[in-house]
Amino acid sequence: MEQDKLQSLLDSLDEGLLGKSQAYWTRRNNLELALQVRKTFPKEEILSWHNKVDRSAMNKKTNASRKATSRKRAEERGQLKPVAAYKDGVLLKTWPCLKDAAKELNANVGNLRGAVNGKQATAVGYVWKYID
Repeated sequence: MEQDKLQSLLDSLDEGLLGKSQAYWTRRNNLELALQVRKTFPKEEILSWHNKVDRSAMNKKTNASRKATSRKRAEERGQLKPVAAYKDGVLLKTWPCLKDAAKELNANVGNLRGAVNGKQATAVGYVWKYID
């Protein structure tokens, strides 16, 4: 039954193959692989493999990698704007970007952004300014 469903999905995907995106081909290859696995192995064995995979660890690793890559790209493009926090006119500390400051101070980035853009006077008790 499930093999028939997979095969019908593959057949429907094969209609009009020209001009398909990479996502299409990835999906099609995944369906082909699933069909082959289901033909080769009993369902109980497949379920035991599925239960052994720690998906949360894989997702955390992937998300961390994406964030690191995104941060690196922003640095290369010069998109990170350094910010400084002032208290009573005295410079307290600088950060490479608002996100780093918010993380360190356990604050909301939106509040810091509002203060640095002049929409509010202070955030987390400090006056915020971009460093030129």
